Amino acid sequence: RGYDANTEIGTDVAKVGVSYRFPILRFYRGVTSTMPMYWQQIFGEFFYEGGKAWGIEDDGKPQNKWLSTAGVELNCSMTLLRFLELAPGIGLAYAADREKREHPGDDSSDSESDDSGDEKLQFYISVKSTINF
Repeated sequence: RGYDANTEIGTDVAKVGVSYRFPILRFYRGVTSTMPMYWQQIFGEFFYEGGKAWGIEDDGKPQNKWLSTAGVELNCSMTLLRFLELAPGIGLAYAADREKREHPGDDSSDSESDDSGDEKLQFYISVKSTINF
């Protein structure tokens, strides 16, 4: 979460992820008596993810660094069509090591560059399997 695909490449990889999920509201009820949709609970999650890729070494190019992300997520457990258990959610991730992207045609000077976190804080939508507490 928080980084583009292929931000780092290599023949070896190390990744760690830690999360804490907790129930916020349990309500276990259907939408209507004829609609096959059943709401179960709303739960939150705090997470940290980190990783590094290495193994491709070009002369004069520094090794890849450890990339880390921390954030929060809010999900709602539901059952659709009586058998499909999903937990759609929204989240906010802070990619601490994300570098500012160069945009084609961007005429901003380097003197204006700062670490304001313009792309480090990201909003996302997720769908995962249901987690019941």
